Amino acid sequence: MTAPGRWYQNAVINGVAMPAQRRRDTSQRRWKTLIEPLLPPDGNGRRFLELGTNAGFYLRKAAEFGYDTWGVEKAERFLEQAKYWEAQEPRGVRVEYGDINDYDIPANFITLFANVHYWQTPEQVDRIVERLRDNALHVIMVSRHHRSERHLSDCTEPAIMEWFKDWELLDERRDSKFFSLIFKNPDLVEYDTINLFNIQPFTKSKKFLPAMREFVDLNISRRRYTYNHTKYWEYCKWRGWKPRVNYHRTLRHKILMMERDGITRPLLVRENGLMVDGNHRLITAEYLGIPRVICKVQSST
Repeated sequence: MTAPGRWYQNAVINGVAMPAQRRRDTSQRRWKTLIEPLLPPDGNGRRFLELGTNAGFYLRKAAEFGYDTWGVEKAERFLEQAKYWEAQEPRGVRVEYGDINDYDIPANFITLFANVHYWQTPEQVDRIVERLRDNALHVIMVSRHHRSERHLSDCTEPAIMEWFKDWELLDERRDSKFFSLIFKNPDLVEYDTINLFNIQPFTKSKKFLPAMREFVDLNISRRRYTYNHTKYWEYCKWRGWKPRVNYHRTLRHKILMMERDGITRPLLVRENGLMVDGNHRLITAEYLGIPRVICKVQSST
């Protein structure tokens, strides 16, 4: 497997510098000056998502802080470089092919949107920010002080602040050409899974919780079973509800996807932490040992 093409991001793999498209090592400088100072150092398996990840330089740096790093990239050359780098020096970095304008953004602790937004139209940026509002607890924006004639959207700080006007600005950094801002989402919170689990009314259930735990265990352990012989089926009958087999297959699929990807949509909770939607996912997260979950707080108004 050979390193594909010239590299826009500076990469040294197994001690060998990859052929660089740029002379200066701007990737390392931007990381040290604009991104690392804003990044909470306690990754601890939290999801770090990068939109437009190039060869994955920043993802690999975030992985060193213990983050679960995901990226999306549509340029085939950059995607090949990211996969090559990960194959040569594994860091657990996950990079998928996709257009950030269509990408189904998963629930994440922090999204990095670095020097990519001004290549999108204002309407495209608006839609991306809407999706970030639904799924990202924090967003780091890296941009430029001055707009180029080639840019499709305004890159300056007033424009960024307008897009994130309802978010809380936590910190910022700047150098002569670029600046970075980190925002906190006002609609989302992070809970320790076990603490959130323990305050739910279902923990006192003598039927639902044992039945759901058994159903999760049957699927995670890949044991063979018959749907209408499970405790969950009996629970549904006790409630007077007879779900079709397809419902159980869908639920099984969701459990297995959580085993692979974790929780990809925020749970819905009230301000006191009681669940509005997501009991099955919370029970699965507790079973899998997922330490923290992102939740959307339902407005009381």
